[in-house]
Amino acid sequence: MIEGFDVRTLALTNLLIDFILGLGVLTFARSHPTFKGFHHIGYSYLLLALAFLLIGLRDYISHWFSIIAANSLLIIAFSLLARGLFIFFNKTHKGFVTSSFVIQFLLIPSFIYLTFYNFDTRWRIIIISILLVIIFTYIAVTLFRSKNKHHFLYIIQFSFLFCAAFFAYRTLWTIAEVNLDTYMQAGIVHGLSFLTLQLLTVSVSFAISWSASDELAKDLALQATIDPLTQTYNRRALESIAEKSFAKARRVKTNIVIIIMDIDDFKHINDAYGHQAGDQVLVEFTQRLRDNLREYDTLARYGGEEFLLLLPNTELTIAQTIAEKLRNIIAAPVFLIHKNIHVTITASFGLAMGQGELLDWEQLMFQADSALYQAKNEGKNKVHTHFGDVINLNKVKS
Repeated sequence: MIEGFDVRTLALTNLLIDFILGLGVLTFARSHPTFKGFHHIGYSYLLLALAFLLIGLRDYISHWFSIIAANSLLIIAFSLLARGLFIFFNKTHKGFVTSSFVIQFLLIPSFIYLTFYNFDTRWRIIIISILLVIIFTYIAVTLFRSKNKHHFLYIIQFSFLFCAAFFAYRTLWTIAEVNLDTYMQAGIVHGLSFLTLQLLTVSVSFAISWSASDELAKDLALQATIDPLTQTYNRRALESIAEKSFAKARRVKTNIVIIIMDIDDFKHINDAYGHQAGDQVLVEFTQRLRDNLREYDTLARYGGEEFLLLLPNTELTIAQTIAEKLRNIIAAPVFLIHKNIHVTITASFGLAMGQGELLDWEQLMFQADSALYQAKNEGKNKVHTHFGDVINLNKVKS
C-alpha cells in the first residue's frame, strides 16, 4: 500500500464530504421546491455517506454491514442520484429504475457468496466496479441525449464518463492482481477509486448548483419583465422592446403603430364585485387579446386597466382593422367572474402611427393617448385614430 491512500481514511473523508453535500442539497430543495429531483440527489448523497461509514468501519463491525450493506447502499445511492438527475433534466427513467432493482438482485447474492462461503476480495471489487461502469455509462449516455446543451450538463456527462473509464480500468487492474487478501490494505488504484467518487459527487453538486442558479436568474429576469397577474410584458419591458423596435424601424424606414386600450368603467367592476373579480376580468381580457394577435405583435400592461399594443411594420388601415376586431372580441359576452356572476365589458382604443426617421416613442405615445382620450369622450367602446402632423412635445410640455 502506498502511503497517503489509506482506505479507511479515504472512506471517512468521503463520508464527511457526501454528508455535507447531502444536507446542502436537501436544504436547497426545501427552499426551492420547484426544482424537481433535488430531494433524490440529496438523499443519494446521504446514502453514500452511510455506505462510506460502513466501509470505514470494516473489521470493526459485521461483514453483513461493512461489505454486503455498504456495497448495496453504493448501488442504491448512485441509482437514486441518477433518478434525481433524470427528473431534474426531464429525462425518462422508468427503465432505469427496473434495471437498478435487477442489479441489486444480482449484487447481494454474489456478495453473500463471496463473503461468507468463498471469501474473495478481488471478485467483489471486480463485480462492484463493473456495476458502477454500467450505471455511470448509462447516466452519461442518457444525459447526452438531452436537448438542453449547457456547460453544467457537459460537466456532469464528463464526470460520469471519467468515472466509468476509471472503474473499467480498475476492473482490469484487479483481474491482473495476483493477491488481494484484505480491502483495507488495497493499493493505489483502489485508493484512487475513493478520490474518483469524491470528484464525481463534488462536480455533480457544482453543476446542478450552477444549473439551479441559472434557472433562478432567468426567473428573476422574467419577473422583472412580466406582469404577474396578466402574464403580459410590464411597462419596463415594453419600453426596452419599443426602443429596439423604433431603432430598427428608423433604420429600415418602416411603420410602427401603437394601440392604447383602456377597459371602460373598470372601477365599477371593482366597486360592485371586489378587486378579485377585477383581477379575473383583467386576466380574461388579456387572454382574449393574446388569442387574436399576430406572432410578432407586442402586448404589455401599461398600468392598471390600460394596455398597449405595439405593431411593427403595419399599415394604419390594417392596424385599424385589428383594433376594431379586438374591440368586438372584448365586447362579446361574457366574462365569468364567479359561478353565477357574468359581466360584459367594453374597451376604448387609441391608435397612432409613426414612420421612418421621424419615429419617436414619446411622440407616438402622446398621439395614441390623445386618440384614446377622444374615444372615451365620444362614448367609449370605440376605436379612434390620431390623424395629424408631428407634434413638438417640448412645446406641448412647456
